[in-house]
Amino acid sequence: MKLTNPELKDIKSGDLIAWTSNKGFYNKLIRLVTLSEYTHVGIAVIENGKLYVVEATRPVVRKVELVGRAPFHHIPMGVVVDTVLSKVLKDFIGKEYSMVQAALSVFNIYIDDDKWYCTEQCYEFYKRAGIKFDKQLTPTRFVKQA
Repeated sequence: MKLTNPELKDIKSGDLIAWTSNKGFYNKLIRLVTLSEYTHVGIAVIENGKLYVVEATRPVVRKVELVGRAPFHHIPMGVVVDTVLSKVLKDFIGKEYSMVQAALSVFNIYIDDDKWYCTEQCYEFYKRAGIKFDKQLTPTRFVKQA
């Protein structure tokens, strides 16, 4: 794992983005329940010269500009986002977020449905890209495996 505080120009499509935050009730709850340093992860996407992140968050998976979302950490993944992987990312957008599944992941309980939480979405993307992770899907566990 190469964790950096990024220069935006160094981020490539397919790289992992991770946040750690104590701001807000939800972030504090995530850190407490998951015993995680990190509270959220997403996947970087560059389109038309702009930097975005695809992330599973309340209420749905979305693609938003990454600029202004600092501080965050950047983990280069070496993934080539071809048309197949680009479609994988686009297909996530608009899918429902599941706070229940996020909470259950702490206990290694996983529900296979069409609802997503942040690390589950990243796990699925990287699995399709040929990168294997253990399915222990809290943000810190995921970042440490990257």
